[in-house]
Amino acid sequence: MMKKILAVILFSVSLVTCYGQDKGHFGLGVGLDYGGFGTKFTFLPAPKLGLFAGLGYNLIGLGYNLGATFRTAPDNKVCPTLTAMYGYNAVIKLSGYETFEKAYSGPSIGAGLEFHGRNNPSNFFNVEILVPFRSKDYHDKMDELQADPNVEINELLPITISLGYHFGF
Repeated sequence: MMKKILAVILFSVSLVTCYGQDKGHFGLGVGLDYGGFGTKFTFLPAPKLGLFAGLGYNLIGLGYNLGATFRTAPDNKVCPTLTAMYGYNAVIKLSGYETFEKAYSGPSIGAGLEFHGRNNPSNFFNVEILVPFRSKDYHDKMDELQADPNVEINELLPITISLGYHFGF
């Protein structure tokens, strides 16, 4: 709980830092940084630094992530990025076992590419590979479910992919 509170405080401070800046973007997509299936708001206090909040549907409810993206070449048509965030990074959802449905939070890191348009470079397509660091609670629950002979479950992959389209403002 303390980590969530700290994340909200850090994001709030970053919003204050960004106040008055007119650079940022709004994205629609799928992936951890979009809260699942959702949106991502990014503020750019500096051209190479993006502070973001993602909010969406994660298959059982509201998913969120707060983080930062380092943009190595923001003026190029293809811009490599590095991302670090905290928020939801795993969900367990089983038909007929609603008591086991839960979202798990933790840090995630990743790398990606922004593909900026020729006619409007402030709009872009974003793709990332993310590595979630899943909690002990998640792993314990997965072990418990896999030990039950009545439950068929597959472990999540150690990486996730994020895809989205962003509109500059």
